[in-house]
Amino acid sequence: MTNQAISAIMEHFCIQARNAAQANLLLVELLRGMRLDRAQRVSVRQGTAGADQLLRSIEDVRELLEGAVPPPQNVVEEFDLAQCAAEIVEGLNLASGKKVRQLVMDEAPALPIMQDRRAVEQVLTRVLGAALKLAQPGEVRFRVGAESHMRRASIVCEETLAVRLANWLNADPEQAQFEEPGDLPYGVAVMVAGKWLRALGGAAALDGAAVELDFPSAGADQDTGERKRDALHILVAEDNDESFALTEMIMQEERVWRARDGQEALRLIQTQRFDVVFMDVHMPGMNGYEAIRIVREWETQQGGARTPMVVLSSDDVETQQRSAAECGCSGFLRKPLERADLTPLLERLKQA
Repeated sequence: MTNQAISAIMEHFCIQARNAAQANLLLVELLRGMRLDRAQRVSVRQGTAGADQLLRSIEDVRELLEGAVPPPQNVVEEFDLAQCAAEIVEGLNLASGKKVRQLVMDEAPALPIMQDRRAVEQVLTRVLGAALKLAQPGEVRFRVGAESHMRRASIVCEETLAVRLANWLNADPEQAQFEEPGDLPYGVAVMVAGKWLRALGGAAALDGAAVELDFPSAGADQDTGERKRDALHILVAEDNDESFALTEMIMQEERVWRARDGQEALRLIQTQRFDVVFMDVHMPGMNGYEAIRIVREWETQQGGARTPMVVLSSDDVETQQRSAAECGCSGFLRKPLERADLTPLLERLKQA
């Protein structure tokens, strides 16, 4: 190698070192606005050693602190979500270069979507990238599909990682929790993805060991899309399949998730924001009243807003009123649900 070539390489590394040092100082300043303690700030700096990674982290923190959102919806275009996702998966696997962890995407037919392609790519790249980096050795499975006017992307990994990803996607930056020191750079990136997803009208939810990302498509089932635009995000905790099917039918114009027992309801409430929770009283394991009591204690510890929680029960009205007041629920409805009883409540929530 010639002296000239060596000099050129050394100059390149000097520039990179200066860029990294400047980026590091800027990142430290930005992190102060996130109310992180010293140990957390150090872990971010350790996890973003390269200049490129530092610059990406700086942009992520800026987006969280400055409230930046994706561009207006005048950039909507039609594209194949399945092909787009496959390209992202391939690129992340190549960039990783580690055979011990791989993203594996299930085969999927063409899945047209009308959306802001750049924003969708940002969301998928950030969340899949974090999953690939933080997963245990093995495969992280990924699939895409359709549900009404929604396009759903599901990331299947170990359950503890799925919970962390779902938490970050729905987190308030000032209340975000990072269990491992190396989580911070990836958690910040996923929180930004959550902001972009919500700005697009989508949502993220946890389903067992799967993190589900829902993207609305402006061109699919347009009438339903208009009705769903202002739809409430509702959790129904119900162990009986027939009762849930009836409830879901009445709430067909809303976005409805299901928990089969109190424990699952508690986990979903702690990982996603709901406009209202309907809680069946009589469920196996943790009953509805106990679940509501634990949720209220958790909300007090977190310092967040209280989620409206409505008890569903076939018990007599006097028993419901007494138990509801004791556990801190917002109201109660008798089972089986009647549309005439439910509609006024949902309308009030939409106007709140």
